[in-house]
Amino acid sequence: MALELEEFIPSLVREVNPPGTPRFENVSNDQWLGYLTDAFWEARLDGFMPNYTCDEDGVVEHLHDPNDPAKEFPRYLVGLIVLYAGIRVLRNSILNTSQSFSATAGPVQYSTQNSATVLAELLKMLQERRKELLEEVQNLPTPTFYFDAYTQRQHSVGAYWGEMTEYLVGLAN
Repeated sequence: MALELEEFIPSLVREVNPPGTPRFENVSNDQWLGYLTDAFWEARLDGFMPNYTCDEDGVVEHLHDPNDPAKEFPRYLVGLIVLYAGIRVLRNSILNTSQSFSATAGPVQYSTQNSATVLAELLKMLQERRKELLEEVQNLPTPTFYFDAYTQRQHSVGAYWGEMTEYLVGLAN
């Protein structure tokens, strides 16, 4: 079953905005969706969600069987995508934060200072969480497969010789 990332734009907005303070009110839904889609692919590059794909419209589907309801996209992975998107938004916001501005016109002076310290700390916290998640994924057991080529070879050679013997016995009779 397909999942539309557009449904989780409110989650992303809550992730990057302090309660009661709309910091990104001029961001369109298309931009938010772009952040979520980019976050999906960044998380995929980090090793999460290897069995899923996302198109340019933000529709996430299972790679092998998109119509199987058992292959529904888990909610915790949506949270992971929102986390990655939040990191991207805050990182770009920090890049866009001016540190100080001052202007003088005759005897009048105006100056303002914006501190990116709080945003930088928040970004650091989110990146630490991302690091923890990556470490957890690396500690998961890796599936191991065993293929006994020798037995397979002996079986097929035995089957071949068994068929050959039957054929020769048939010729002899």
